[in-house]
Amino acid sequence: MIAAFTYPVELHDGGNNLLATAKWIGIQWDRNEGKPNRLIYGSTAYAVEGAYSIEGDISGLVQLLEPVLSELGH
Repeated sequence: MIAAFTYPVELHDGGNNLLATAKWIGIQWDRNEGKPNRLIYGSTAYAVEGAYSIEGDISGLVQLLEPVLSELGH
């Protein structure tokens, strides 16, 4: 899933520390070979500037997104 923003957004960790500023983010889950879920981000033309492993349970996010993504695939 990729989300693009009109203005740069701040990305913070669980402790509210500023990690980066981005114009778009992508979330990848259920990656091959047991690779961790991750968030990728950038500020221009979908060029990846960095990535963070997503630790913890994201099943609620996946449950929310998968029906929407399935509908878009039709």
